[in-house]
Amino acid sequence: MKLARVYQLDLMVFDPFKDKGYATEGLRLALEQSDLKEGHTVRAGIPPTSPHQEAVRHVLEKNGFEKRNGLYYLNFKKRYVINH
Repeated sequence: MKLARVYQLDLMVFDPFKDKGYATEGLRLALEQSDLKEGHTVRAGIPPTSPHQEAVRHVLEKNGFEKRNGLYYLNFKKRYVINH
């Protein structure tokens, strides 16, 4: 789903299907089909009040995301701002 300049993907896994790899595979396929992995930085956040923080962290990390400054990034590119 695209919201303005941002794409959003929400994952939900119901209890009977937890810990079977469905969310990990779903995220992998979504990234693959969107072509966002090629040359784009993908940012993901986990709400601090979510009871599923650990599970979501695991899904993100299995898909190559790395935590930086409280958010998870795929293809992180350091950006520089020059003030003049």
